Amino acid sequence: MRAYKAICPYDHRLIESLADLEIDHIIPESLPADELRALLKRLNKEDLDINSYFNWFPVHGSCNRLKGDTLYPDTALHHLLVIAASKVPAVREEEARFDRQARSNDALARVARQIELGALSKEAAISFLQGTPITSSSKTDPTILGFSINLAEATMTDPRFDSPGETLMELHDDESTEPGFSPESLQAELEDSLRVLNALTVISQPVENNGETLSVRYAVWPLNLDLLPEKFPNAWCLLEVAPFSEIYPGQDPSALIDRAVILKRNELILDQDSPGPLPYRYCPNCASTEFHRSSSATEKDNFYRIICSTCGWSEGF
Repeated sequence: MRAYKAICPYDHRLIESLADLEIDHIIPESLPADELRALLKRLNKEDLDINSYFNWFPVHGSCNRLKGDTLYPDTALHHLLVIAASKVPAVREEEARFDRQARSNDALARVARQIELGALSKEAAISFLQGTPITSSSKTDPTILGFSINLAEATMTDPRFDSPGETLMELHDDESTEPGFSPESLQAELEDSLRVLNALTVISQPVENNGETLSVRYAVWPLNLDLLPEKFPNAWCLLEVAPFSEIYPGQDPSALIDRAVILKRNELILDQDSPGPLPYRYCPNCASTEFHRSSSATEKDNFYRIICSTCGWSEGF
């Protein structure tokens, strides 16, 4: 899709999101073997692998379904195959970039896993990332995922509204005790769906809200494309997948790594389901799970304190 500049070769229109993308076989995959051999011989392409970039087009889903198993005349096929062949170097370059990024992100993946397990403190994780060769901007270039949502199409979860055509501008009533519905809640739903990536994730620039659409970009280390959800909550659409250096030329993503590590760490050290007043699962300083908890009461108030038995970190209120 990126090699074709997101233009569908059949209708020459923009493929606006990955949700709208399908891969078409120019020569149908369903063609019987004997007919395929005869066709490739006529086209002087006996060595063509029909399951390769030389026979694949990124197209709109509607175009793919309309074409189906249609076998075009030889002249048309030759023309389309020439177009596909001309794009192969660019496709290979994209593929190689993802491979390089995957290899260089191995250490980042291990760091993310150690943070998840609670075995690496925030300071230790950042220190490791800053002290290893992979932290040069060329090798820690994260992948940017760009999302957008049409606010008028967003499903209304607030029970006060019957129609998805209501705008979010009308949903803020300070005197109402009913559950609210806001750009923040939409963004929270999206971020929940991204947790399946098991990656370091952070917003790479302020969220944009023009009253009609909400747009947000996330930097992700490392990105496993196979884990990306097929659909995102509500009306969110994934519009772009691009390297950080392409979206933000000349900028260094190292500060984003620091923020991503801190967010990942803070997300995991607290037990969201705990009824306790100090719901720590891991010590924020050393990642220990050994705590001493205490409480005391006066006539006017209760006091609580938690102390890490390993490093002495404490917090109370």
